[in-house]
Amino acid sequence: MTGTERKKIQWHPGFYGGIELDLRDYKDDLVFETEHELSKKPIRMDLLIIYKKTDEEINNSIGRIFRKYNIVEYKGPGDTLSIDVFYKVIGYAGLFKGLGKKVNEIPASELTISFFRYSKPVKLFKDLKNEGAGIENVSPGIYYISGILNIPTQIVIMSELPQNAHLALRILSPGIS
Repeated sequence: MTGTERKKIQWHPGFYGGIELDLRDYKDDLVFETEHELSKKPIRMDLLIIYKKTDEEINNSIGRIFRKYNIVEYKGPGDTLSIDVFYKVIGYAGLFKGLGKKVNEIPASELTISFFRYSKPVKLFKDLKNEGAGIENVSPGIYYISGILNIPTQIVIMSELPQNAHLALRILSPGIS
């Protein structure tokens, strides 16, 4: 057989059997689900903002954190921004980074994550603090989250943004018609 005719070895089935065998003393307490589907629908992030001019900081309190690839999650009035949503979007960032055409095509150092919501997610902030996160109010309505991952992350509370700034976002509030 030549190099191009070689059959690719399927290692995963052997690994599955090996790990089940290795943990056989706990077989009544463990469930093994191979090829576990993570989503019933295609996984899509709300918005990806690509900044083409990464050598300059954006002079805008929301865009100041931006790097080359900026993953944005928007929660409308009445939508929940929970700890699970927070980690789901972190997962989007990981998938986006990991699914480049070549290894490290999208360096983590070029990613940011931004969440937008009308009102402050008090329970999320409490849950993040319980997990050891730092939450810093860097300007009215903008909170940087640290200590969870090495990708700059912000939560923008649109109801807390200054009255005279970010008007196109402030209009997305309940009761506006």
